[in-house]
Amino acid sequence: VMAKLLFVDDEQFILSGMERIFRFMAAELDVVFTSSSQEAVDMLKTDNFDVVISDMYMPDINGVELLSKAKELQPETIRIMLSGILENSLDAHQRKVAHLTLHKPINAAKFIDTVRKCIAHKEQIVR
Repeated sequence: VMAKLLFVDDEQFILSGMERIFRFMAAELDVVFTSSSQEAVDMLKTDNFDVVISDMYMPDINGVELLSKAKELQPETIRIMLSGILENSLDAHQRKVAHLTLHKPINAAKFIDTVRKCIAHKEQIVR
């Protein structure tokens, strides 16, 4: 069974870059991209995902709120926060909702490796 990933970022150039990165994983991963955090919440209500990766800073629903909703709707989903800012004020909130926080810009090979490891160890991560 192919793993399914939801990637959310309001910046189109980030989405385009991620689409290129995830093309390398097309045989093992079904990736859905959206620039709308509200659309992502709607998808979480109707479709199951193994992994949700969200940008931290987005209009309307930010990454913490989105991953909180993902945790509530799909507790078995691996939740990864993507942030371009190294800051401590939200770390406690992030840790409650995200299994992992990755900082942008991220090396493509490292990113793919991290996603693969998360999927391979999903049972240990989400318990």
